Amino acid sequence: FFFGYFLMPPTSLGVLLVLLLAAAIADVVPSYDSYEHRLPSFDVAFKDIAVDGLVCDGPKIAIVYYPVNGTRNQLFPVISFLHGYNSGGDDDRFNKWYAPICRKVASYGFVIV
Repeated sequence: FFFGYFLMPPTSLGVLLVLLLAAAIADVVPSYDSYEHRLPSFDVAFKDIAVDGLVCDGPKIAIVYYPVNGTRNQLFPVISFLHGYNSGGDDDRFNKWYAPICRKVASYGFVIV
């Protein structure tokens, strides 16, 4: 390796070091997929809740996603999801982009409002 250092251009040496570092890290850092099987998995339901006093042009509802197959009296943490301007309620954009995310997070044992 020492003699090869003088024969390689600097960029090749940099690439070689990055590849060696990546190979070393790959054995130490677990991938995201290795955690997936450890997370709880719940069935998810959702409900539209009327919100009195809400000031907006669209529907005045909050959609709540929640786990349904927990144990009796099991408590779940609540996440308040803020979708941003002009994309709430029964809007197609919400159903296309945000609903799948809310369902996925709720399946891990969270209530999403």
